[in-house]
Amino acid sequence: MGRGKGDHVNIKMPNGQIVTIPISGDLKIGLLKSAIKKAGLDDDEFIALLKG
Repeated sequence: MGRGKGDHVNIKMPNGQIVTIPISGDLKIGLLKSAIKKAGLDDDEFIALLKG
């Protein structure tokens, strides 16, 4: 995980995409869904990764 600008962080996904998300405050559903899609995952794959 790399640093982004200000209160954001850049995360390099296994598919090579860079996803930028805020590290403070609430993450809105639209941004989360967009980041999941950009990472090349579907909702079920993302949830499985969260459960680890």
